[in-house]
Amino acid sequence: MVKPSPFTFRDTIQYIFPVLLGAALFSPYFAAVERLEFIFLAAALFSYVLYTPLNGLARLVYRTVPGLRTPVRKLQAKQKWSAQHWDYDRLFYQKLDEKEREYLYLTAGYADFHRTSSFFLLCFTLAQVGEVIGAVTRNSGPRGTVRQAWIVRTEMVGGWDIPASIAILAGAILFWTSFNDYLSEADDLANTYTRFAQKYQEADPGLAQGMWGWVRMQDALVSGATVRFISPGGTLLCECRTDAEGRFQLTVPDAGSAIGYLQAEYGGHEGVTAIANQTLPQYTIELK
Repeated sequence: MVKPSPFTFRDTIQYIFPVLLGAALFSPYFAAVERLEFIFLAAALFSYVLYTPLNGLARLVYRTVPGLRTPVRKLQAKQKWSAQHWDYDRLFYQKLDEKEREYLYLTAGYADFHRTSSFFLLCFTLAQVGEVIGAVTRNSGPRGTVRQAWIVRTEMVGGWDIPASIAILAGAILFWTSFNDYLSEADDLANTYTRFAQKYQEADPGLAQGMWGWVRMQDALVSGATVRFISPGGTLLCECRTDAEGRFQLTVPDAGSAIGYLQAEYGGHEGVTAIANQTLPQYTIELK
C-alpha cells in the first residue's frame, strides 16, 4: 500500500481548500449556476497563485482591524520572540527527523488554512450585513424594517438560497471558530518548534542563540525592566528591556555554556540569577 505524501495533503489543506471555500461563498455573485464547475476548476488550478496575495491580505486585515489585531499581534510577538532563541535552519534541516518535520509542515498548513478560510468567512458575513442594511435603508416604512431584513435572501452555491440573517449568523459563528483555530494552530506551531529545539539542545548546546526568559515580581510579569548579562568579573556583556509580556531576549554566543549572572532592575527593585553552564538558557528573574 502506497502511503500518501504528507506534502500533497498539506498543500491541499493550505492552498486548495481555502480558495475552493472562497469560490463556493462568492461565485453566486458573479457566475451562473450552470457554470460553477468552471469556477471551482479555476480555483483549484490557480490556488497556488491566488494563495499568496489572499493570505497576505488576511494577515494585513488581522493586524489592523480592531478586535482582531490584539490577539494576532500578541501571537506574532510571541512567535518573533521564540524565533530569536534558536538556529532554526540548523534545527530543521540537520536535527529534526522526518516525522517531526511532517508535523511542523502540517501544523503550519492548518494554521494557514484557518487564517485564509476565516478571512473569507469574515468577508462573506460582512457582505451579507451590507445586503441587509441596503435593503432596510431602501425600505420607506418603519413597520417593514424587520420584515424587510428577514426577506433578504442569500444565494448559495448550487442554486438554493437562505435568509440573509441566517447566513450572517452562520457566517459569524464559523468565522469566529476558524479564527480561533488559526490562533490555536499558530500558537501550537511556535510551542512545538520550541519543544523540539529544547529536546535537541540537550545534545547540541549550540542550537541556542542567546538567553531568554521572564522578569517577575510578586507573581506578575514585569514590562519595561532592564536585564543585564554580566560576566563573573563584573563586566557588562549585553542588556535589553522586557517587552509588554515581561519577556527578555539577550544575544549571547554559546549561551548554553555561558558563565556569569543576569541582573534585572525595575522601579528600585532588583533581582539576580546566577548562570553556570546551563544547557537550556531559559531563566526567570524574580525582583525583590
